[in-house]
Amino acid sequence: MKRLILLLVMVSMFLIGGTVSKAEKLNQVEIEKETVKIVQTLDKIKDRNTLDEKVVKIVSGLESKYQPTFDKYRIVSGEAKQGTYVTVWKYKKSVDNKIVLNEITLHTIGASEIFSDLIELDLGKNFILIQGEKDISTTAAEYCLNRKDARIQLRLKAMPLLFNSNKIDFGFLR
Repeated sequence: MKRLILLLVMVSMFLIGGTVSKAEKLNQVEIEKETVKIVQTLDKIKDRNTLDEKVVKIVSGLESKYQPTFDKYRIVSGEAKQGTYVTVWKYKKSVDNKIVLNEITLHTIGASEIFSDLIELDLGKNFILIQGEKDISTTAAEYCLNRKDARIQLRLKAMPLLFNSNKIDFGFLR
């Protein structure tokens, strides 16, 4: 069942897909403009970091605001009314908390009223900002996907569990 859903999402990405702009392909002026947009959007949502589901609803890929993962890719899919503009920014934060833009995807929602985005995750914290605009309504939310090294996963699988696994705290993964 999971494979069927994944296949359907992948097919829909090719049929519906958005405009993807890798940060390397953008010139410095465009990168600075997009970074300013991100900062302004983050400032607007600092008190309420949730998407208005009347504008954009995330269906899969971002189940909580912070998620540790071992996956190199994450498929984010959602729903929005026809004519909605959905922007997905992927960025990192530098040591001095400055935003370093990696990727932008722009979706103009069509008749199917769904969108899907394949996001490549770097090691460490990957911040995802999703913004939806429809008429005068705008909503946005920030998510963090913390990709861990696959070697940690191998060590965890090799570790013998001597205790009840429900009571073991894997907090070091966060």
